[in-house]
Amino acid sequence: VPDVRRMLAVCAVLAAAAAAGIGVAAGFALLLAVQVLHSAAAAPIIPLTDSQAVAAVRAGGFDYARVRAVGSITFILGAVAAGVLVEWGGP
Repeated sequence: VPDVRRMLAVCAVLAAAAAAGIGVAAGFALLLAVQVLHSAAAAPIIPLTDSQAVAAVRAGGFDYARVRAVGSITFILGAVAAGVLVEWGGP
């Protein structure tokens, strides 16, 4: 589906804009609206990227398992590094 990349880009931009809006939203109703927008925009990002990766695997020349493994390792290292920084500098 050629529009998947465009939809992914739109979702990412909307999610980023909504995330920025969380810091300036005043009042419960506005904060709730911004959070709902962020959740609706961010929810499809992972499934869309996974579908693009699977499509690339089917097209050939792409090792999906290796990419997933490197992504998992990177996430673990980032989480550990964030924990060390919080422990070192405080919250």
